[in-house]
Amino acid sequence: MTEKVGYIRNPLTIIAIFAGLAEVGGTIVLPLLRESTQEKYVWFLMLFPTFLVAVFFWVLFKKHHVLYAPSDYRDDSFFRDAMHTAMPASSVKSLETSSKKLALEIDGAPSDKPSFGQLPPETRKVIKTLWQFQKKEFPTNTNRWGFGVRLGAPDYAAFSLGVLEGLKIDLIAIDARGLCFLSDTGFSYCEKYNSEISGEVDFYSQFMGVD
Repeated sequence: MTEKVGYIRNPLTIIAIFAGLAEVGGTIVLPLLRESTQEKYVWFLMLFPTFLVAVFFWVLFKKHHVLYAPSDYRDDSFFRDAMHTAMPASSVKSLETSSKKLALEIDGAPSDKPSFGQLPPETRKVIKTLWQFQKKEFPTNTNRWGFGVRLGAPDYAAFSLGVLEGLKIDLIAIDARGLCFLSDTGFSYCEKYNSEISGEVDFYSQFMGVD
């Protein structure tokens, strides 16, 4: 009998179980309450599902990808793409300011920008990843695609070094979560060296995206 009970595989299952238990529990408990309390409890039983449905549709509209587990996707790449982070270009301005301050604190004034081929390999890999997915997801300058590498991952040290070098020359902006994005300068830089960046073969395919 227990073999027929499946594992909880995604948040939708949890929501369904939670709603079902709340309603069944309410039906069992209601007759046991005092008459003066039953009226309030009936209101709760009516309003709670409404609230739950409203929150569900809000999440469905705003962040629908969080309702699915990786196993719900046909391929890992679809899950990875769904979990990528987009940032409006307008919000990159303030991010750039804080990133410039961080770069100054770390290594003095930003240096002149070298060509793409002159960048360290770690920085080229970060720039290549940002530009490749930027063109794929947001070909215009409206939103920015960003990513990060989890602390402890084998390539985290190389990623951090690449981002740090990108910060120094104002090609990359980084937020408090450790996710990096192309700055406005970085976007123009990638347009200028598009052919060289397109020829770069090394980029990140396993990375962390935050909604």
